Amino acid sequence: MATSAKLQKEPDMLSTHDRILEAATALFLQNGYAATSMNAIAKASGIQKASLYHHFESKEAVLFACFERGYQATVERMRTITGQNDQSYADRLEPLVGEIHNGIVHSSVGQMAPVIAETTSRYPEIARRFNDEFIDEMHNIAMAFLSEGMEQGEFAPFEIEAMDHALFGIPVNLTMCRSMFGGFEDLQHRYDTDRVKELHLAILRKLLGL
Repeated sequence: MATSAKLQKEPDMLSTHDRILEAATALFLQNGYAATSMNAIAKASGIQKASLYHHFESKEAVLFACFERGYQATVERMRTITGQNDQSYADRLEPLVGEIHNGIVHSSVGQMAPVIAETTSRYPEIARRFNDEFIDEMHNIAMAFLSEGMEQGEFAPFEIEAMDHALFGIPVNLTMCRSMFGGFEDLQHRYDTDRVKELHLAILRKLLGL
């Protein structure tokens, strides 16, 4: 009974804003962007539709708040990791790769990869904004760090575009596969996130001459 009471109290501990984002993320994951209505978000949040519009002017605004909630923390942690100048570039590579995987594979917004893919064809302006405001920021931080490491002689010379794909292509592919084949009983065996991250880091170390 104590556990049940605790579970009943947990939603009340969230602010209305956070409760909306929790509910919206779950609905976007389950139904996609087009099939998720503001009515459904309000109902799942336990509020009136008018109250929802008090917090967010549109469904697009809700979606981007969900994205920001997931990616902004990743971006800030990436900045912190790459800015630790008392450590070598080589020592900062592993936590940087780990944070990229956390953001793209493990975060709530990372799991929304199919939703992002949906908006690319049906709502290109949303996909473009997502790329410009979130993805590009992650790329810029990571590639500036790797380029500085190369200039300082810690990393072997590399071609920027190829390294960009090597750094982000693997976690993006991993999260898309886990989304597409989420119903497979052997999902974790096929797409073991820890193992893929280890292999990814090994590939990057080899490319960077470490």
